[in-house]
Amino acid sequence: MGLAILLTIVAETMKTDNLLVRAVVSFAYPMIFILSGYLNLETVSGKKLRRLINIDLHFLVLPWAGGIFIQWVLRRLGEIASKSDITPAQSVRAMLFSYLYSTGVDSGDLRGIGSLWILISLFTARLIIRLVHYIANSMGERLQWSYTRQDATEYIVEAAIGVAGLILQSRYITLPLNFGESMFCVLLMLLGMLWKRYFDIMCKPAVYLGSFAATAVVWILGIYSAANHHYMVMNRYIFGWDILSVLVSVCGVYAVACLVRQICRADFIRDTLALAGRHIAVYIFIYNIDALFARLWNYDYETPRIILRLFADMAMSELVIMLWNRLIRDHFSQASTRKDAEYGLRYSRVINVCYYILFAVYFPFQFLDTTLYPYVFSNSVRAMYYDLYLTPCVAALLIFALSIPRLRSIPFLILELAIMVAAYAHTVMNGGSDYYIFAALVFIVAASGKSFRIIAGICLAESAVMYLGTYAASTMGRLSYRMDHTDTTGISGHAFGFIDSPNNSAHLLFIGILYTIVQRKRSWTRLLPDIAVLGFLNWFTFRYIRTATDVLCLGLLFVGTIFYDVFVEFRFTKGHWFEHVIKGIHYVLGIGTFIFAVVFTIATSVLYEGQQFWFEKRIPIDWSTFDNRLMLGKTAFMVYPVKPFGNYVMERGAGGFVDTSIAYFFVDSSYLRLIVIYGAVLSVLIMATLIMAQIHHTRHRNYFYVFLMVILAIESISVHHLLDLSMNILPMMAFAYTGILYKATKEYDRQRWRNRTRSLDREQRRIPAKNLYQGEEGIVIEDLNADKK
Repeated sequence: MGLAILLTIVAETMKTDNLLVRAVVSFAYPMIFILSGYLNLETVSGKKLRRLINIDLHFLVLPWAGGIFIQWVLRRLGEIASKSDITPAQSVRAMLFSYLYSTGVDSGDLRGIGSLWILISLFTARLIIRLVHYIANSMGERLQWSYTRQDATEYIVEAAIGVAGLILQSRYITLPLNFGESMFCVLLMLLGMLWKRYFDIMCKPAVYLGSFAATAVVWILGIYSAANHHYMVMNRYIFGWDILSVLVSVCGVYAVACLVRQICRADFIRDTLALAGRHIAVYIFIYNIDALFARLWNYDYETPRIILRLFADMAMSELVIMLWNRLIRDHFSQASTRKDAEYGLRYSRVINVCYYILFAVYFPFQFLDTTLYPYVFSNSVRAMYYDLYLTPCVAALLIFALSIPRLRSIPFLILELAIMVAAYAHTVMNGGSDYYIFAALVFIVAASGKSFRIIAGICLAESAVMYLGTYAASTMGRLSYRMDHTDTTGISGHAFGFIDSPNNSAHLLFIGILYTIVQRKRSWTRLLPDIAVLGFLNWFTFRYIRTATDVLCLGLLFVGTIFYDVFVEFRFTKGHWFEHVIKGIHYVLGIGTFIFAVVFTIATSVLYEGQQFWFEKRIPIDWSTFDNRLMLGKTAFMVYPVKPFGNYVMERGAGGFVDTSIAYFFVDSSYLRLIVIYGAVLSVLIMATLIMAQIHHTRHRNYFYVFLMVILAIESISVHHLLDLSMNILPMMAFAYTGILYKATKEYDRQRWRNRTRSLDREQRRIPAKNLYQGEEGIVIEDLNADKK
């Protein structure tokens, strides 16, 4: 791991036009692929030095050659269509030289690394890493060290290399964006060393401790930088506190990773490497296809987004392999499916805790990056944490690829794959401007198999800490641009330390929703606390902010929560005569609200011509904001046609935050954003998923969650928070385990795995016993040559 950090940083420092130097440093970037699981780091003894150069080239060369052929054919078709004078021989020669030299040695562009250089770098990385193992083991044998001391020596060597990389970074690199790859390597090392039994004891403390630690780092950096007015300094260099915090955070994470690696067993990382190693061929093939689309659409990304795209390929590759294993019913595919199932069940707790920690790092920056906090961070801290928040997102893609339950039904796997492909197609075809939507959907889909209550607890804890911290900073004068003011009505705008903002009321609404989710169940014993907490949120929002949509939704949340507290135990129990009526009502509410909201939003936007609708004339409130958003929706429909994968919309402003120096244009309705910006395909998939979640919860009498989704459907008519993970995590309910369904669903998955294993054993018993022998991985195989012996 230290080698990966060192080589990555060296590649960033050695920017030169020398072709040979660029060819050498280009080996650094594919070191990231070490972590994708190809290298199997088993111990190498001194008598088996030949294993240092053992590599399965037949798994790599064929996909690379196939990718080259497909790209050449499509490129040649494009040249023919453009009536180019280039001959086929010249086209082949140009393509090969491009693969071997131009794209293969461009150390400044991860997207341009040729597949051949990836293969060579994989081989080089495997050789170097195993050489480190060989040296450590040889020293241990000569000095008669114990196994533990040999491991400690290896860890010290890797830690020294990592420290050398940090010294190079602090000495030569002045931009915090350049250490994203290093932090990515460190974070994956930390995640890979978590052991199942360790988290059996420390599961919840680790999750909440990581959550509060991430929040504290964000709050301290943000408040300190704002207090020292760093946000007014537009420069490219890191200042004192920023560089100190960067070094402390990097060294601290690396030290914790080394400590965890010493005290924990390596079963998880070994099995993860073996699992991903079996799938690397498919990944390289899809990587070549993706590189082709990059050339066809001629798009370019910043470095963190390029890494995100690479691991998006890997996640989709894993889904393709799982579908292949489920659809093909021969012995090989069944054996592979069994291995995947065993892996998912054995390490489910480790994978879940990794996901919780990643989300705890991802959520604070998303929360503070809303229009409520436009200047909390200095430029350097924003850039640093921007990489840190993209880093766990990239790592979550790996966790997403490895933690999808292998025993889910085929239609569910197809739905997950379709959502990821549609989100990725939208991101690619629109210049990468909406890459954050892809990141949000990754976390939503990766919530499969996770506890929704724990995710809600993380969000609630971090939101409360950040609200209190920002209030303290504003009262101390740290946030001068958030000072108290009084509007024309005489009402103070100093709302809990923040200027009045629609995002403030939306945060308060979802904090109230999170508060109700964290509770284990609805009961009359919760009545008084619910009245106190939700009543305060309603009073505060109505008194200081007065955003109509959020006031309405908070009122519905208050009344509905009290209703469920009183009646859920008396009227919603199974077998009661009123059960069928209640279930039918929730079916209508759960499905009908989303359908009505979509139809109402589209119809009012398309039919709006500057007039007031009939319901506006009958309800005596101020409809000016609603009319302005209808006008913006009408404009969006007129300018941007509905496309399968959406449009790139140049928006100016963001919801409640308006810069008066530019013309304001923002599509604020969630349903209009789905159709106009994200595209018809993704819109249909998202709405179908949400409706399926409503049906699932109603069928299992989880009525309160159906009610919460109804509130989300109403709120999304006028605001853009349907897929906004900075405050709203309700879409995760479509994939995560919720409330009373958690244990039942886990047991259902385990029972399906047992049944499949038994059916496979029964099929094998039908083979005549005389022709059987024990094959690899314990699979009984028929000996076809038994009669000839």
